Amino acid sequence: MLPYELETPAQILVEQLRNGLSQGFVPFEADGRWLAAYGHTTPPTWELGVSANAAFRASIFAHPQIGLMEEVLGPGTPTAGAEESYLMYKTLNAGYTIVYQPQAYVWHRHRREMSDLYRQIHGYMKSATAYNLTLWFKDRDRRALRNQLRDLPNYYARRIYHRLRGWDKTPWPLLWQEVFGYFAGYWCYWQSWQHVQRQGRSDPYIPVSERKIEPFQSPQPEVVKVHGASRRRSSRLIYVYDLVRELVSRDLKLLYKRSMLGIAWTLISPLLQLAVFAFVFRSVLRVDVPNFASFAFSGLLIWTWTQTSLFQATGLITGNRALIRQPRFPVAILPVVTVTTGLIHFLLALPVLVVFLAIEGVHLTPIVLLLPILLALQFVLTVSVAYPLAALNVTFRDTQHTLGVLLQLMFYVLPIFYDISNVPERFRPLYLINPMVSLLEAYRDILLRGELPDARSLLSLSIVTIVLLPIGYRIFKHQSHRFVEEI
Repeated sequence: MLPYELETPAQILVEQLRNGLSQGFVPFEADGRWLAAYGHTTPPTWELGVSANAAFRASIFAHPQIGLMEEVLGPGTPTAGAEESYLMYKTLNAGYTIVYQPQAYVWHRHRREMSDLYRQIHGYMKSATAYNLTLWFKDRDRRALRNQLRDLPNYYARRIYHRLRGWDKTPWPLLWQEVFGYFAGYWCYWQSWQHVQRQGRSDPYIPVSERKIEPFQSPQPEVVKVHGASRRRSSRLIYVYDLVRELVSRDLKLLYKRSMLGIAWTLISPLLQLAVFAFVFRSVLRVDVPNFASFAFSGLLIWTWTQTSLFQATGLITGNRALIRQPRFPVAILPVVTVTTGLIHFLLALPVLVVFLAIEGVHLTPIVLLLPILLALQFVLTVSVAYPLAALNVTFRDTQHTLGVLLQLMFYVLPIFYDISNVPERFRPLYLINPMVSLLEAYRDILLRGELPDARSLLSLSIVTIVLLPIGYRIFKHQSHRFVEEI
C-alpha cells in the first residue's frame, strides 16, 4: 500500500511517523510461533495487514475458535476499529498461518489536513485500547493487560519526556491525541459492548455446503398474542428512553465535533462570564452580595440551561428535516432531547459550583437533597415553553432571532448577578411574576443559604408548569401536521 500523494504536511507526517500503511515488499508468514514470540507484550497483529490488503477463506468463520469478526470492535462502533487485528489474533491462535504475499500495489490517499490526521490517530489509539481489553476479557491474555496498564503508560511518559527535551519532533497536538485516545478507549469499549448487548450478536456463520434448504411450505396463520396495556406501555417507555438517549448522544457529538476542548466549553463559557462579573460588580460597581462568586455562578448555570435550551428549540424542526420526514417518528420528543442535553451540561458544571461554595466557606446542608425537585420543575417548565417556540419558528422564521434578543434582555432583567433585595419595592411584584425568579431564589435557598425554599413560590411555580405543559404540547401537536410541508 503506497501513498497516492505526499503534498501536505499531514501526508508527509504519516509516512515519517507510521511508515504509511504499507506492510513492505518482502513476503513473510506468521503462525502460532510468531504469536508466542511476543512473550511479554501484545502481539502486533495489526502489522500483518488490514482489510485493504487481506483476504480470508470463508471457512475460518465457521471455526469454533474464530467465528465472525468481533462486533464490539466494529468500524461503526465507538471503538473505531481493530476487528481485523483481533480476527488475525484468533486465526493464529487457532493454528492457522497468515501469509503475506505482496503481489499488487494499492494507492492510498492519506488525510490532507492535520485536523483529520489528529482524529485518525485518536481513533487508532481508541481501537488499540479496545483491542487490549478484548484480548483480556475474551481470551484472558495477560500480555494485553500488561501492555495496557504498564507498557503503554511508560511509552507515553517517555514520548512526552523526549518531546520536552527536543529529541522527539512529534507535534504536541498529535501526541496529545494519542494520549487522549488511549484513555478514551476505555469508555468507548464500554459503550460498544453495551450497544452489542442491546442489539444482539449476529448468527454464527454456516458454510454453504452445510446449509439446508427447507422445502417450501405454505404459510400458516400466525396467532398474535395481545399483551396487556401495561406491557405495551412498558415497551413504549423503553423505546422512548432508548431514542432520547441516542439523540442526546448524537447532539453532544455534533456539538463538540472537531473541537479540541470538547465538552470543557461547558465550564469555560460561564467561568469567563463569572470573571467579568466579579471584576465589574466587585471592583467597579461594588455590589454588596455575600459569596458573590457562588451567587453569580449559580445564577449563570441555571439561566444558561434554560436560555440555551429555548434558543436551540426554535431550530429543532427546521434543523432535523431527515428525522421529521421519517414515517411514525415521534416529533414531540425533540424538545425533550434538547432540554435533556442542557441538563447534562448543567450537571457537569454543578461540581464546579460545589467547589466555589467550599472555597467561600458555604457548607451544604441535608436540604440539598431537595435539589432534584427543582431540577424536575425547571426541566418541565423549559420543555413547556420549548414546545410552542419550536412550532412557531416553522411558520415564522423570525422567531429564533426575536427570541435571541429577548433572552439576552432577560439575562439582565433576572437577578442573576444581583440580589432580588436590590430591586426597588415598586418593581419587585413585576419581577416575581417571572417563574425564573422563583426558580433562581429556590436554588439559592438550597445551595447558598441552606434553608427551605419559599413554599408559596414553589407551589405557584408548580401550578404554572402544570398549566403550561399541556398548552404548549397541544400547540405543538396542532402545528405538527404542517411541519413536513413547511420544511
